[in-house]
Amino acid sequence: MEQKFEDLSQMYHISYGKRVIGTEPFPSHLHDGYEIYFACMGARQFIINGTAYSINDNDIFIIPPLTAHNLCPEAGKTYERYIVHVEPRGLAFLDSVIEINSHLFELFNINGIEKRYKIMLDPQESCQYRELLHRTYFASKELTYTVALLQFSGIIEFLTLLSEKLYRSFYSERIQFMQNPVQSDVISRAMEYIEDHLSEPIIIDDLCTYLYISQSALYKGFKNVLGITTKKYIIHRKVERAKQLLQEGDNVKTVAEKCGFNDYTNFIRIFSGEVGMPPKKFQMVSKTSF
Repeated sequence: MEQKFEDLSQMYHISYGKRVIGTEPFPSHLHDGYEIYFACMGARQFIINGTAYSINDNDIFIIPPLTAHNLCPEAGKTYERYIVHVEPRGLAFLDSVIEINSHLFELFNINGIEKRYKIMLDPQESCQYRELLHRTYFASKELTYTVALLQFSGIIEFLTLLSEKLYRSFYSERIQFMQNPVQSDVISRAMEYIEDHLSEPIIIDDLCTYLYISQSALYKGFKNVLGITTKKYIIHRKVERAKQLLQEGDNVKTVAEKCGFNDYTNFIRIFSGEVGMPPKKFQMVSKTSF
């Protein structure tokens, strides 16, 4: 029982905060899991990978793993928020054992790749989400296995609602495309090829030859499924791999080589553009954030 409780508490966690904030923004930081931020009141701006996003009361932000971010509250005003932390394995676990018809894991990953962090709720949704988060958080105050299950069920309900919102808002056409067996297989094989060759310079012509497909068809497939080009997806995966290696302690030059960048300066430029800070700074921030 204790082991099961520990497994649940490590994969899913909810926190709540309400206080008056000073003038200084929160320091930039990152996490190794997903952060789902529900803004109740008093937040002004989110800085995510160096880009500013305005915040209104009852907005939701989904921050992917290893994504640098910091909050700028409204000075002197009451700041209130809920945060749900979900480990990647927790998201995959939910997708594998619970019938959520909106492809939860794919939706969260696509959301991060497209950099669509912000989700706006209508008044009815705001009340529903706030009530659910309130109930789930206060169920977590007592650390017993039964209470952990209640919290777990609340987080499942919250993630289900959120995934359905994402599905309706952004991805219904793309998910239908992904459900086409032939088209889905081509994109899946392309993604596998990219994963297997992250340590090398990836030439799109070589990828097309491997798949027996034209560049235009591959381009259209990635745009339909992920909303980005083939080249942009390759860059995204290389940068994600670079972030992992930096977190593990490799020096910047070694990381560039391991991620298939022959030009060190080009690696710095691409990484900084994707993450909002250079690799060395990212490595320093990641060491102080876990």
